[in-house]
Amino acid sequence: MTWSQRIDRAEKAGKFTREDCELAGSFKTCAVYEATGHFQIGTFDQLYLPGMDFLSAVDRGDFAKARKLLKRIQAIASKTLSFVEGRKERK
Repeated sequence: MTWSQRIDRAEKAGKFTREDCELAGSFKTCAVYEATGHFQIGTFDQLYLPGMDFLSAVDRGDFAKARKLLKRIQAIASKTLSFVEGRKERK
């Protein structure tokens, strides 16, 4: 299940589950890892704070904030990964 699906499910249920909170805080299941598939130093620098804010939003049950932060994380990850891929092609 993706984070977008988890947010939708939680909003319908009126809360995030304990599992959602644990997954949001775990390295290989957090929103940043989902968006990037890994953590590289440059990516980590740009996504650390939005990732921590996402975890906080999930812990607080703030669906709107979690959705907004997920979109921000995805946008930053997409831009960062596109830049990295472009650099690889030029080599």
